[in-house]
Amino acid sequence: MVKRDPTFPICYVKARITPEHRVKSKPYSVLCIIQEEDEEILKAVCEDCAACQGGCKHAIAFVTWLHRRTLEPSVTQTVCYWRKSKLSSVAQSMTIIRARDITPQTEDTISQADKAMFFQAASNFLSPESLVMKHVEVSKKLYSVFHAMDDFKSLGMKTPDEFLTYLTERLKGLPLMDLAMKSKSQSASPLWHALRFGRITASKLYEAANCSTICGSLVDTIMGASKFKPTAAMIRGSTLEKDILKTCQNYYDIETEEVGLVIKAEYPIFGASPDGISSNHIWEVKAPGSEKAFKSYFTEGLEKPAPKYNAQMQLQMFLLGKEHGIYAVAKPDFEQSREICVLIVDFDEDLVLDLMARAQTFYNRAIFPKLFDQSSDSNV
Repeated sequence: MVKRDPTFPICYVKARITPEHRVKSKPYSVLCIIQEEDEEILKAVCEDCAACQGGCKHAIAFVTWLHRRTLEPSVTQTVCYWRKSKLSSVAQSMTIIRARDITPQTEDTISQADKAMFFQAASNFLSPESLVMKHVEVSKKLYSVFHAMDDFKSLGMKTPDEFLTYLTERLKGLPLMDLAMKSKSQSASPLWHALRFGRITASKLYEAANCSTICGSLVDTIMGASKFKPTAAMIRGSTLEKDILKTCQNYYDIETEEVGLVIKAEYPIFGASPDGISSNHIWEVKAPGSEKAFKSYFTEGLEKPAPKYNAQMQLQMFLLGKEHGIYAVAKPDFEQSREICVLIVDFDEDLVLDLMARAQTFYNRAIFPKLFDQSSDSNV
């Protein structure tokens, strides 16, 4: 459907796109606004898709369809595009077709090196500002443990120590703090989740340093194989985190900055995501939902963080080069009382190096073999 504004040289083109995965479902409405005088697309949007805010594929498909129509020679007859799509009749006219019935299977004679070269050459032609590139994180492969393992295996190396050395060399000279800022939305960032895969994060350091089970839930968590469903306490914590941070900032008169996953080239299998950083401190915020849970965050007498959380903060300070940490644990009734128990935690290098050495031993025994077996020689 086309509408032209008589006042301005603007053309509105509206269409409906049939979902390729549910051809009988209601089509998505898409809209494209074009400034005809300068031949400029002002807006292209899908009005029904859940992913429309981030630039979904239906808007891209509509723009490319319009482009193809402009290349066609003019016709004397009027073609109606506002009709039921041919794709919607597929489910009615035929049964399931298997891939082997479409074409005979052929042997893949293209080498992995040629595939990688083609992918790199094609990537070089993509504009970083294009709609397509919104859905592609090319640089993610450089930092990903999974993709690093693919490249590591292609070099013929097989041992955990060789892998750690390879990762260190791979990350040297890369803008790792820029990566931390790009992933500062943490759990809301796909990049943050991708970088955590195959790495021991600060919250798991204490468990990894003391774990002897090579096929347990900790391994599944590090490998991203476990289903994650946030508890009521986790939801409460994420909801109150900024409020708790702001309360502490006002009390101590310190400004904090958000940060994502921090990685250090010399220790590539570890990562840390503190809730905030300032010039001399890392900040770790907790929001337990009960008095019993509140006490579990401390040692006896509320003098120090519990060993698990102390280890978490020590790794955060180590990777960020901070000498102190602020441990802020809100009272269970924080919404009413506004009370927070705050401890200043000093960096303990001997402790964190010991924990990291034990955690690395666990990594070599439990995580590396799974990474090595799960990766393939092909690029993903």
